[in-house]
Amino acid sequence: MKNHGNNIFGTWVLDIIKSGQNLMVGLRNSISKNFAVGICAGTRVIACSNMMFKGDFIEFRKHTAGITYEELLQIENRAIDEVIIQGNQTIKWHEGLRKYKLDKPEFKQITYDAMEQGILAPNHFNKFVEAHNMELELSKSKNGTIYEFHGAITRMNRELNLFTIDSRTRDLCTLCEAYMN
Repeated sequence: MKNHGNNIFGTWVLDIIKSGQNLMVGLRNSISKNFAVGICAGTRVIACSNMMFKGDFIEFRKHTAGITYEELLQIENRAIDEVIIQGNQTIKWHEGLRKYKLDKPEFKQITYDAMEQGILAPNHFNKFVEAHNMELELSKSKNGTIYEFHGAITRMNRELNLFTIDSRTRDLCTLCEAYMN
């Protein structure tokens, strides 16, 4: 069924830079009330007509009748404010990863735990070691920290579909936090 121009999907790249990336805002709305108005924000935002709507912050307003331009701006400002807060928390979290040194036995254990928990496929172990060595080179670290471990798995996850990346990233963060605590 054609929507006859009743649905809108769009993204805006803002001049606000966080961690070297511009913040983005995504918007979706349906004049024909097929779905609720939504605003999302983050450094990577998707607002697509196939109904994929993703960002670090997402807010929906179920009833769009009577929504004003000012109200949309308030939602957008909340989204941007929340993304800036989350961005600062992410920067602090990554700094914490860099502070936690991994000796060889801990590196082996966390790698085993990642495989056991389905975060890293055992048949990708050699590729993971290569990615980890690349992360060590980039950080100019000889011993390594959880930061390089996290970076190596994140580098490998780039080849997966978006749904798998999302769940594995959550599990990876939980694993890293468990080791830091």
